[in-house]
Formats: sequence, structure tokens, C-alpha cells
Amino acid sequence: MTDMREDWDNWLGSIPDIAVATGVGGYEDCDDVKTVMDFTEFEVTGVVLDIGAGSGRLAQLVPEPQNYHGLDISGVAVQHCQRQGLHVIWIQYPEETLQVWADQSFDRILAVSVLTHMPFELQKRWLQTAWHLLRPGGEILVDIIPTTQEESVPSSHVEVFLTPYEAFEAYAHSLTFRKMRDTSYVYYPRGDYPGSSQWIHHFYRLQK
Repeated sequence: MTDMREDWDNWLGSIPDIAVATGVGGYEDCDDVKTVMDFTEFEVTGVVLDIGAGSGRLAQLVPEPQNYHGLDISGVAVQHCQRQGLHVIWIQYPEETLQVWADQSFDRILAVSVLTHMPFELQKRWLQTAWHLLRPGGEILVDIIPTTQEESVPSSHVEVFLTPYEAFEAYAHSLTFRKMRDTSYVYYPRGDYPGSSQWIHHFYRLQK
């Protein structure tokens, strides 16, 4: 986990303006995220947590700024967000969030292009943490790059993980998440991941 944090800090620290960095989610002007929200009928309402806030790009999707909260593993990203006046804090491990926020603190959680950068066992820890943080009836929007067998793909800055989708869905179900909608979305980042133009992100709208 420490190596992942260092990878993000080193890469983001080398970019003059991380707000336009492709690696911080890669969703330029949130257009792709809005499209996915339309597909899944995911509504940003109430108190919102942005896991993997990056440049804070998704804050503009929250109607009331005071209801936006974020976290990120990268100190560089957190400092950038805080300079923009956003409430974003540094978190290294998922369990640490429960020391900052109480159970059932959030109505919506966004984890966009986050689990795609961690192995399945760590994905499960974050999903379990999200379940604790959500209020009854609350929802999370999350994506994976689906495959039949877990594998990782190297890149120039941070590793990418492909997730066995059946195991992911089974684990979400074991937490009593209810799958409201899901959709596949072809994502064309401007980054340099090998074969990235062929990747399909699968988005889930899960309700507690």
C-alpha cells in the first residue's frame, strides 16, 4: 500500500497542474461520470463521500458544496484539493475512515476509477468500509475492469488491476448490498496504459 501511495505522489508531483492530469480519474470535465450516472440513474444527493478524490473533479457534481467530503491516498492530491477549499483528507487504509467518520455518515459514496488500482482483497476492504459509512438506503457508485481471473497491468505511474466480476458481485451481495443498476462503459483515457483503449469499465450502483 505504501508503494502505491509513493507511486501516486511521485507521479502527481511531477505534473504542473494535476487538475488536468489524466491519471486522476481521467474523466475530463466529469462528462464520462455524468454519462454513467445517467445510465445507472445514480443521483448525487445528501452528504457525499468521494473516495479517491484526486483533483476534486467530482465536487462539481455535488449540489451543495458543504455536503462534499473526500479522501485520497496521495498527499499531493489532498493538498491540491485543500487549496481549492475542498474538504479532502489523507487516508492510507480503508479502516482509517471509520476513525474519522462514524457509521452511517453518508447518503452517497463515489469510488470512480479507484478499485481499478488495487488488488481484489483490498477492493473488498474498501467495499466493506463503504457499507459501514453508508446510511440505510444509501448508495455507492463504483467501477471495476471486469475479467474472469484477477490480473494486474503495469503502467508508467501506477498499477492497474482487472477484477473477477463474479467474485466482486458475490462479495457485494454478501455485504447485503443490493444491485440497483449496472452498466459497461468504454473508457478511453488519454494516458499510456498498454491496451487501455480496449478496456471496458463496469459500473455498479449498489444500495445498502
